[in-house]
Amino acid sequence: MKTLLTCVGMAAVGAMSLQAQDMRDPAPSKPWNVGANLRGFYDDNYTTAPANTPTGYPITKRSSWGADVNPSVGLNIVQDLTTIRLNYDFDMRYYADRVNNEEDFSHNFTGSLSHSFSERYKMDAFDSFVVGQEPALLSPGGTPSSGTYMRLNGNNMRNYAGISFTSSFTDQLGSRIGYQNTFYDYDQTGNGSYAALLNRMEQLASVDLRWQYTPATTALIGYQFGYTEQTDNTDTLDFAGTVPTNVRDRYDHYGFLGVDHDFNAQFSTQIRAGFEYAEYPNAVAGMDNSRIVPYADAMLQYKFGERNSIQVGVKNDLEQTDVGVYNGDVATTDTQSLTLYGILTYRLTPRLIGTVRGQWQMATFNGGFYNNQQDNYYSADVDLTYEINRYLSAQVGYALDRLDSDITFYYSAAYPSIARSFTRNRVYFGVNASY
Repeated sequence: MKTLLTCVGMAAVGAMSLQAQDMRDPAPSKPWNVGANLRGFYDDNYTTAPANTPTGYPITKRSSWGADVNPSVGLNIVQDLTTIRLNYDFDMRYYADRVNNEEDFSHNFTGSLSHSFSERYKMDAFDSFVVGQEPALLSPGGTPSSGTYMRLNGNNMRNYAGISFTSSFTDQLGSRIGYQNTFYDYDQTGNGSYAALLNRMEQLASVDLRWQYTPATTALIGYQFGYTEQTDNTDTLDFAGTVPTNVRDRYDHYGFLGVDHDFNAQFSTQIRAGFEYAEYPNAVAGMDNSRIVPYADAMLQYKFGERNSIQVGVKNDLEQTDVGVYNGDVATTDTQSLTLYGILTYRLTPRLIGTVRGQWQMATFNGGFYNNQQDNYYSADVDLTYEINRYLSAQVGYALDRLDSDITFYYSAAYPSIARSFTRNRVYFGVNASY
């Protein structure tokens, strides 16, 4: 029965991010922790601008050396039935290339609460609030998505929160009821701005029923209802001021089957597969009122040796997009996004740890002038960490972000076609201290 209760609460059905799952890992032994990272870096396109942009274009490609200072503090309260975690990360990133406003400042607050009412009933809650500029920080999953792959100036905010109740009715039968809320508020305002395109509140309610077929295998059937509401009502999706933001409001209905299976103590998988039916209550003439797409969220994880692991996954659903309206056309509502990802961590020597992360996302645009055109986004990160002692480590790494897009934008008669695509390379090196 304890195994079933753990399985029910292990992953929020459908869209729970890796970030939220990590916050519910077993709490550290001491009640507090502090840390700091100091890194130098070189970024060859920190504006995430397309290549060969003309003079006067709003965003031009810039490169810079810089320094990154990242202190953090955490509190961990562990009792018999209740675990509470609180953490705050501050980041100051200095760019030598800039004449003014050389620094970016970001803030990341996270908190989680887990309480067991009994062996059969449990509650989990979490909240993650960020202010920043980098797309990976503003995404609930910790990696850029088709919402936007671009770095954005200003104090852009995102809050991601959720609560779930899990229960075990019998030794085999259990259920989970959950609710998640994600809120976005971008700094750039005006018609056709990021605020007009991406300011929104996403709500997701879920329920599932699970049957523990064997101690290692749990099957489930579930339903989710989602509501995406555009929150910038003062601006429009286009620069002409003719297409209201609420045409992107969306109701989502998910139906799916799933299975969690442990092949052994090191090898496990989670699979969710079904459909997503979307309705657009404020659609105007020329727009689709509804669509149905395949829904999938699957993960495979293998742990081997001390701190060695590999995880691969796939996800397919509808996502928001920063592509809006072209030349008076109706709106692009969203994208159907297929994402493949993998993470490998391997201890090369007793003190040297290597990490490789990779992601590919193919986003197909729905509706408007850009209907059926695609973005292909690739990201990769290779990291080496050398543990000097239990409190201090040195780090060096390389990160790549690349967007290959079918979309081009009109700029002027001399430059009628500016590609949306970009490539960004970063190298970094530094030291990490924690206690």
